[in-house]
This record gives sequence, structure tokens and C-alpha cells, in this order.
Amino acid sequence: MRILNFLFLLIFGSLIVSCANDDNERLKFDAASLRQTTWEGTWLLTDEDQVLRSSHILMQFFTDDTGQYIYKQDDTEDPRICPFKYSIEGKMMKITDAPIYTHWTLIEMDDDKMVLEAFEPYKSSLILQKKY
Repeated sequence: MRILNFLFLLIFGSLIVSCANDDNERLKFDAASLRQTTWEGTWLLTDEDQVLRSSHILMQFFTDDTGQYIYKQDDTEDPRICPFKYSIEGKMMKITDAPIYTHWTLIEMDDDKMVLEAFEPYKSSLILQKKY
């Protein structure tokens, strides 16, 4: 019986430790976690339920405050490469360079997905999947 209790405690203890490690490894919404990552997805501009513009976007965060994004609005437009500066405070990311300069609010984030929204004057959404 003691062996059974010991095995139960050993298995239960290792489960608790492994769950605690998972929480520590989750991606955080801060400059240190975004540094040297690449995200790809869609940049949507909407008015109510109507999509005004949809663009493919790829964002690279080089350092704690600089990066670049490449976006293409439609099949006829050439991709545009735009360097940017950014800062993060709480759930807000401020991008200071056009055309996506504004204060973005974090709506959703996990290890491989990030959704940001802004309103100026229409709703703008970045729906991104982690690439690297």
C-alpha cells in the first residue's frame, strides 16, 4: 500500500510541476517576447460589418522597439515594406510609423495567434499567426 501511495504522490507531483512550466513558457505581450519574431496574417479595415479593405501583412519585430511590416492590399498592388517603431504598455501597442501608426489594443493572444484592434475612425484589425 505504501508503494501505491508513493507512486500516486510521485505522479501527482510531476503533473503539478509540468503544468507550472507550461504557464511560464506562454508568450507574453511585451517587447522582450516579441523581439525577433515574425507574424503573418490579415489587416482588415471595417465599417460595422462591411469590409472596406483587406490586406495581407507580415510583421517582423527586430528589437524591443523596431521592426518592419510588409503588406499587399490586392493582387494588382506591389508589396510595400515599411519600417516602424513601437512600444508596449499593458495591453496597448503604439506604432509610430504610417500606414498602421496608431494605438492598437490587444484583443487576443496565445503562443501562435495575436489579434489587435484600433479605431481611427473605422475599425482596423490585425489578425496574425506566428510564423517564426
